[in-house]
Amino acid sequence: MKKINISLSDIFVLLAVIFLAASLIIFPFDAVEAAKRGIDMCLYIVIPSLFPFFVVATFSAETGLSRKVSKSASYFMKPIFGLGGSCAVPFIFGLIGGYPVGTKATVELYKNGHCTKREAERLLSFCNNSGPAFIFGIVGGFIFGSTKAAVIIYTVHILSSIVIGIASNILFPIKEDSHSSFVPAAGRKKRISSSFIVSVTSSVASMINISGFIIFFSVLICILSISGVIPYLAGFLSGLTGSELVSYSLLSGMVEMTSGVCSLNIAYCSIPAAAAAVSFILGWAGLSVHCQILSLTADTDLSTTPMFIGKLLHGLLSAAISFFIFMSVPEQALDMAAFAPLTSHLYAEPFKTVLYASMLALPACTVLILCLKVKNLLSGRSKARKNNV
Repeated sequence: MKKINISLSDIFVLLAVIFLAASLIIFPFDAVEAAKRGIDMCLYIVIPSLFPFFVVATFSAETGLSRKVSKSASYFMKPIFGLGGSCAVPFIFGLIGGYPVGTKATVELYKNGHCTKREAERLLSFCNNSGPAFIFGIVGGFIFGSTKAAVIIYTVHILSSIVIGIASNILFPIKEDSHSSFVPAAGRKKRISSSFIVSVTSSVASMINISGFIIFFSVLICILSISGVIPYLAGFLSGLTGSELVSYSLLSGMVEMTSGVCSLNIAYCSIPAAAAAVSFILGWAGLSVHCQILSLTADTDLSTTPMFIGKLLHGLLSAAISFFIFMSVPEQALDMAAFAPLTSHLYAEPFKTVLYASMLALPACTVLILCLKVKNLLSGRSKARKNNV
């Protein structure tokens, strides 16, 4: 008789499947409501805010925009991050677009042969960040009710990302002769019309995958909460965090970012602890976002290990910096509740959402314009020198 080998991972998966199946049978109405909330989140928040960025990110790679700004952007990308100038586009999209726009831009850049494998993997470790709309709308408005608190947390979030990018360049420099084993698409020049069609269809497919993960993890968080798993673990860890609510938020946020952030209430925990918890959740991003990133990199040979390490370090660094900043800032200086009324309007009124997104995109557009101007200025000088010679 043939011996059957069962590993610990197989046992864990089997128990997890049994637990989820039993929970769906015991709590069917709660699971359905959680799925509805996940669908609403996709329809009214995720798709409207991410889909345009996905199309623009793919279009910029398909049309070669990243390569066109490469020379100008290399003046700050190369010395700071050790990356080529074309990597500036995913970096900027990662700062303003939110999860997982940075990954989408990186993957499209790599597929079109505009960056090497090592460069793409390096980008994945620090170019995936929470967007300003989420931080100002949810964190600033719903959690802290303070614009100043949102500014501090967003600044810490971005600085931590930059620090990780710089540290990666110092500790693991990329050799000049590194190259990709991924075979990109044909190198012929693509028409704008075909590039636009590919950008839209590719973005639609990506949004379907991302929406699926959001709905599933929304149900998973609901099951883990009502079954008592997360509350039990939160009570066990409260001795380390100093608050059962903070522990609950951290555990929820490690699975799904939005659920973890929205479960915080500063009325029942200290502001520095809440700021540290929010910063860690935003930096780590949660398993839901990680699965979204894996779905985008599935058809490439890119390793996601740097991404996981980078997100963990990002969360820890952001949490430490935020805790000490909020410890030193008086609560009166934060003007708590000054920003709260904007929360419901930010996602309820499409016009205002577009307006805020446009305002937040202005710095990125300014950087691109300056890069192009520097490129034109330098090219003009080089032509003048050749003419003189």
